[in-house]
Amino acid sequence: MIHELSRHFGRFLLRRTRERVSLHTPVALRGTALLLAGVSFVYFMLEWRASFAPLAWFERVIAALSQAACRTSGFNVVEVGKMLPASLMITCVAVFIGGSTGSGGGGVKSTPDA
Repeated sequence: MIHELSRHFGRFLLRRTRERVSLHTPVALRGTALLLAGVSFVYFMLEWRASFAPLAWFERVIAALSQAACRTSGFNVVEVGKMLPASLMITCVAVFIGGSTGSGGGGVKSTPDA
């Protein structure tokens, strides 16, 4: 997908023409964005007064986005032990869903393999 996007963008810059990308690319990008936005919103709402309490408002937004994006890499913005059980369940669901087809993420994939 990254190769296809870079090739597509390079051709657009050189020739100023638009070519179509495969169906997988917009589906994978939208699925990833939807998953990140949804998990970030849930973290933001659940952890507002819990583990995000000592943070400023903008730091809470960044913490929710970072916690959603780094769920499987081992990096944590807040201590996992201080998170609410509902947030831990959301983390388990997000890890189970995994990444898009063709990625190194485990779990079931967020896009179908066609």
